[in-house]
Amino acid sequence: GNESRTRSAFILREKEARRWNVRWVLGEFGILFQTKNSEKYLEDHMKLIEEFSISSFYWNYNRERDDMSPVDEEGNEKCLSYCPLDVLSRAYPQKTYGELLRFSFDRSKKEFVMEFKSYGEEYPTEIYLPERHLGKNPKISVEGGPYEYYIKDQILYLFANEKGKYKIKVSR
Repeated sequence: GNESRTRSAFILREKEARRWNVRWVLGEFGILFQTKNSEKYLEDHMKLIEEFSISSFYWNYNRERDDMSPVDEEGNEKCLSYCPLDVLSRAYPQKTYGELLRFSFDRSKKEFVMEFKSYGEEYPTEIYLPERHLGKNPKISVEGGPYEYYIKDQILYLFANEKGKYKIKVSR
């Protein structure tokens, strides 16, 4: 992967989206896991997806093709020189009731940070916190409002009922 070339493509898509006043999504992306530097390629893509606050679709969860799927035919995780699901599984906001200002997940530090402006909705903002990175009892710090964490679902529900800025930090 060439991170600067990929960044340039993301910047171009962002400019197009702003011109048309729409959000954009990274369609399908994927890699042959045996490819040299495939872990860096995946990590670079995931960081850019977070930086640009976009959604994406990982291609290809085809269990019959050993070279592209992070799981085998029985659904067991495949690990080569690294485990692709370690990179693809990340903390992220699933639903944000307000304006998402930024979010990031640092896999090496096992830390998630998110900031958003609430419109004062009564619905909770939902954040996925994968146990594989953050453990069963992550350290949760919320500036702004009450929250509930459901271990079984690995979901943090933040009730940002008041208008204003909220900051969430979660670590292992």
